Amino acid sequence: MSSLYDAEKLVESIALDRFHGADWLSNAALGVMISIALNSKAKDSNELTETMNSYARRMAESRPSMAPIRNKLGTLIMELPEDAPLNELRAEATKIASRLITESRESRKRLIEHMKAVTQSPMTVITHSNSATVQDVILGLGVENVVVTESRPQYEGRDLAVTLAEMGVNPLLVVDSAMGVFMKSAEVAIVGADSVLYDGSFINKIGTRLMALSAREQGVPFYVVCDTWKFDVMNYLGAETQLEEKDPAEVAEGLEGVNVRNPYFEVVPGKLVSGIVTELGLMEPIDIRMRMEEMRRTISRLSED
Repeated sequence: MSSLYDAEKLVESIALDRFHGADWLSNAALGVMISIALNSKAKDSNELTETMNSYARRMAESRPSMAPIRNKLGTLIMELPEDAPLNELRAEATKIASRLITESRESRKRLIEHMKAVTQSPMTVITHSNSATVQDVILGLGVENVVVTESRPQYEGRDLAVTLAEMGVNPLLVVDSAMGVFMKSAEVAIVGADSVLYDGSFINKIGTRLMALSAREQGVPFYVVCDTWKFDVMNYLGAETQLEEKDPAEVAEGLEGVNVRNPYFEVVPGKLVSGIVTELGLMEPIDIRMRMEEMRRTISRLSED
């Protein structure tokens, strides 16, 4: 049996992760819930449900810019059976979480097929940050060359460049401030999203807005690829957007008299986006809101009630 300390460490790992995108982390959070369901020392079903709800809420609140963590965990909590015996509840929680992970992976396959129809197999792409979805899209489209920005301060772009090179793609790594210089060398800009908002704007790693502006100025199509788990249902319901800010020491330290800030995410306006491509196809703001309306009926708000 895992101890409470072990569960705490798993939850903390979601909060502290700086290298993975929202899709990867949301599935990892479901994995944490499976571990808690199977190993919790809860004495009855009510206690296990309360424990899972508490940890799910904490993980969602620790990454407010990442809608899929909240959406997937909220769906898991909503689907937990009521009045089930403890062992049955453990099994059902595991089954539901595993199904959501599988559905997420299958959605990405459908997304790639829709993206093929939209972009017509470009040979050179530019991207920012390190998105698992973007990586799969690049491979699925058969892209030969990718311009990758470093994505400071944690340099996620370096990790993506190395991964792409290992998979036979030709990456060109450049500093973030050079994205405008290399934009015209790409046929299309493709980025992921940590959250999509009701009006068609989206949240992604800081620097994405500059890439979108550069793409618009130079006439390069700018696409967002993500599944609909990224749709921020709470934003649709009126909740204020929260953008994560991290330790300034990641940017610089020891500079006397200098204030340093380290925003991790920003909102990119929908007017800068050529299209948002999901497992349901190319979606306009009206399509996004309709999907959010469907989702809100099946996702728990992870309340303390």
